Amino acid sequence: MTRFRLTVTQVAAMSGAAAVLFAMSRFLLTVPCWVVVVFVAAVAWPLWLGGREYALFQHRLLIEAVAHEDSHVRHWFWRGSFTSARQTLVALFWAALLLAISPLLDPWHAGLLAADILVLAIGARYAASLLAIEVRAERAGMLSRRWVLPALNIAFLAACGFVIDYFVAGSPDTRGLAWDVVAERAYDKMYIGASCPLAGAIVGALNVVDHLNWHAAQLVIPSLADSRLNLIAWALFLAQAGVVAFAYTRLQIGVLAIVERRATVATGPRDSLVPTLLPVLVVTGLVAAYTMRSFDVSEFRPALGEVVARINPCRSEAQAIPVLKTALSTEIDNARMAEHKRAEKQIDEALDEMFVDVEKGVDRYLDWYFSLIGEYTRLLEWVAAKSVGNVAEGMNAKLEEMLFSNQGIGTKLAEIDKRIAAGTGMRMSELAGQVGNRLQNDVSLKPCLADWLKIPAIPDIKRDALRVSMAGVGGIGGAVAASVMAGRFSKAAGIRLASKPAFRSAAGVVTRTAGKRAGSILVAAGTGAALCAPTGPFALLCSLAAGAATWVTIDKALITIDEIRFRDEMRKEILDAVQLQKTELALELRAAHGAFIDLLANNIHKSVDGVFIPARDGRGAGASFEDGRKMNAAQR
Repeated sequence: MTRFRLTVTQVAAMSGAAAVLFAMSRFLLTVPCWVVVVFVAAVAWPLWLGGREYALFQHRLLIEAVAHEDSHVRHWFWRGSFTSARQTLVALFWAALLLAISPLLDPWHAGLLAADILVLAIGARYAASLLAIEVRAERAGMLSRRWVLPALNIAFLAACGFVIDYFVAGSPDTRGLAWDVVAERAYDKMYIGASCPLAGAIVGALNVVDHLNWHAAQLVIPSLADSRLNLIAWALFLAQAGVVAFAYTRLQIGVLAIVERRATVATGPRDSLVPTLLPVLVVTGLVAAYTMRSFDVSEFRPALGEVVARINPCRSEAQAIPVLKTALSTEIDNARMAEHKRAEKQIDEALDEMFVDVEKGVDRYLDWYFSLIGEYTRLLEWVAAKSVGNVAEGMNAKLEEMLFSNQGIGTKLAEIDKRIAAGTGMRMSELAGQVGNRLQNDVSLKPCLADWLKIPAIPDIKRDALRVSMAGVGGIGGAVAASVMAGRFSKAAGIRLASKPAFRSAAGVVTRTAGKRAGSILVAAGTGAALCAPTGPFALLCSLAAGAATWVTIDKALITIDEIRFRDEMRKEILDAVQLQKTELALELRAAHGAFIDLLANNIHKSVDGVFIPARDGRGAGASFEDGRKMNAAQR
């Protein structure tokens, strides 16, 4: 066979092997376990022949060097049965690994492996030509496939695979996910739905290794300050591509060995397909039967979880989680206490401002009270309702009007309340934003914190606090104002004043003097008639005018007497009652705003607690694979 024809045959054979490998990889997770065993045996056969070729060469070379040609040792061990059996186990391992890795490759990797067929074919031709100068021609092909060709091809595939992984295909950004969540998703992607659980478990485990490598590259490598450590880390990452390159190279070198052997050696019965494939099939069946009998797939998940937890490079950050949580809690509590003090101060200042002219208002009220208008107003209320209660209510309403310049106290309190609550809501929302920003900054500086934090929940801290603060601002002002407007400040003050001697006596003057008022009307009428008798026809009009003047004069005199008797004491009683009511209003506002502040602080606490993963809080890397599975399901 000409060298060109041999090269074409090699290219065709390697292309067929690659096509069969990728066809198997596409059906690996959909076929039953016995078909998977056949797949492994088929891939292991060229691997076994390629490895056995050189192993037997070394084995026989050693025997030739130490044993006589007619010795029993040479006769017993020349066939190398033990060496062939050992190579069978090695071939099975690499065949299973290559098959398990194949479903993880994307079209870019498939294209690279297809292109590598030409590289191998051309490399094999020139490597054999170079070695033929120094060694015997029948051994040049074998030695080139063992010494020169594998090293060069593995280096080529590993470098190109790394470039594809890093610059072309890439990997999803998993920096916002916990270490075990990444592992859980990678495992489930391959395991769930696999017809052969063992195959699904092995492919899932390799997918975990691949995804955790990328996760570590995204989290750990950028945080390494030392350039040498960076270089070592990337070298380890490159080793993953090297494993694929090594297994695939061994497969294709086995195919090259089969083609060359059939082209250059006269094949007899011992070199036919069945005798060489039979040992592989037998050992594959035995290994598969033992593995499936002894391997419990249900135990694989917890074991994998333990391994993931132990190799987690973020374990060192576990002790920082309680410290971070305590610091955030302290910051929120300090802000809550400061806001309590600020609200109390603002309430006192606002009430002082509202009651600054209360003495003037009390004087205005007493001026009205001890006036003819005030007297007649109360008298009309009593006449209309025949009730002292109506008179008291009118006095209380007038007191509020005079104290607060015709603006109801409920309106003023609602304005004060809403202003203070709005400021509180704004500051607590800013605090929530600061806490959320701090967590995001910590995660950006220490990506390993993602193992213990729910990254998507961090923006919810500010959103939740803002929602509650806005609802609270409307609710708290409305509640306090409605309470005051329903009960009215003047009514509460009036209840206190009703028990005061002077105020009670003054309020009772209306009823006690009603009879005197009737008498003063008769006296005034009689006086007017006597004075106006000489006026003739105008006597009636004159008597009415004179009587009215006399009535007013008498009432004015009575009011003046009441003012002298009660004003000073009433003034003191009103001021005392207003001051007590002011104190109660301050307590009511403090309680309402204190509850509002506590609500916001507790809401921020709850949002922050929701960021920390309870299953891992305080346990660090001891979190189980099931914890990751539950969080994975929750985040989906």
